[in-house]
Amino acid sequence: MPASALTVRDLTVRRGSTLALDGVTTELPAGAVTALVGPNGAGKSTLLDVLAGVLPPTAGRVERPRSLSVAYVPQRSAVSAHLPPHRRRHPGH
Repeated sequence: MPASALTVRDLTVRRGSTLALDGVTTELPAGAVTALVGPNGAGKSTLLDVLAGVLPPTAGRVERPRSLSVAYVPQRSAVSAHLPPHRRRHPGH
């Protein structure tokens, strides 16, 4: 089994009174492609925010080699005001 690129131990995240992640533990192997899937509200974005170092965990830890670079592209929920009005309503068409 390849070495772990990221190790997550007992990760917990609270946002106000909401428990977003509770005791997440996993290892992500180096050189592998890993998918994170789940329903809306399951904590996928919260987990990625913590893994990227954008959001601190309430408890637990993320371990990664110092040589590992993390790239992060945040979600955007807004449509650019620079788009023509007909594209703002249907950006994919």
